[in-house]
Amino acid sequence: MRDALQRAAESDSDFFDPFALGDVEAIISTTEAQREVWLGDRLSAEAALAYNEASALRLAGPLDESALQRSIGRLLARHECLRATFSADGTQLFIAAAQPFALQRIDMARFDAAEQQRRLATAFDTAVHERFILEQGPLFRARLYRTGPEDHTLLISAHHAVCDGWSWGVIWGELGALYANELDLGPPLEPAPRAQRWVRAQSRPGSGR
Repeated sequence: MRDALQRAAESDSDFFDPFALGDVEAIISTTEAQREVWLGDRLSAEAALAYNEASALRLAGPLDESALQRSIGRLLARHECLRATFSADGTQLFIAAAQPFALQRIDMARFDAAEQQRRLATAFDTAVHERFILEQGPLFRARLYRTGPEDHTLLISAHHAVCDGWSWGVIWGELGALYANELDLGPPLEPAPRAQRWVRAQSRPGSGR
């Protein structure tokens, strides 16, 4: 498998930028399962799309969009894997330093219900067919679709290497709790377990730190 990783790394080395998402907080070793997914991602563009994960949640009622945006940022800060990109050879994860999250917002309130549903279906289809570049990231995306004054759909997509089926329960559960905390309607969450770090990363070259 090591030879296969090396060949794949050489073929895609131009994509590699460990600082694509900003300063690197830590470098950790990938698991064997993650290396297998990384290698599978290299087989073809079609094979890469098989690793896309997406989930949508309809939000009915008043929504504080700024609080939701901050909640997603806090979710990313809690989970290092959601801030990760891969090294050129697939053997390491570069964990970007946590930073404020910019939530992409799409207003569809001017369309009728049928057109809104068509556009939401297209958005979901795009999310599962939009390739993630593992060395560049981000490997986690979120978009908020507004279909009425008190009607929204939050669409989240991620790569299977950092988010599997079990992860969605954690993501949605914690995001709900973080949003409630932002509105002073719930207690703060306990700190999330930290990944095992084996190398402390340096700041971006030229940052002077």
